[in-house]
Amino acid sequence: MRIYVPGAASDLRDLAATGALSAGRDGYAATDGVGAELAGCSDEEVEFALSTAAAEASAQQQLAAGGTTGRRVVVVADVGAVSVTDDAAGQVQLDTAVGIERVEAILSDTADVVLARSGDQVLAWYAVQELADLLA
Repeated sequence: MRIYVPGAASDLRDLAATGALSAGRDGYAATDGVGAELAGCSDEEVEFALSTAAAEASAQQQLAAGGTTGRRVVVVADVGAVSVTDDAAGQVQLDTAVGIERVEAILSDTADVVLARSGDQVLAWYAVQELADLLA
């Protein structure tokens, strides 16, 4: 199952340092409820909807932590074990840690944005091999 995990730059630093996303993290996936809600949409449209939801969650997490500007981050990974927490919204939780080798891409703003007004901006796509460049 492909999962879209919201985060921040600090999460990318942790990913680079430990080589994994920790278990228990929240994310978004194409659950049965999402499939029913978005019936008729292409796979690309579903992926865009899920990555957009994760980007919004990234902004909300950073705002809740007291940030006003920052880069929204979404880690895209293929995982085997998740628990569905809200089927209709596609919200899931990682049951186990996810090694960096299962990460398919990283989505991120190209520069800091005002988090409260970042919803209209599309995230850039980065290969896992570009992680060090994102942290520089």
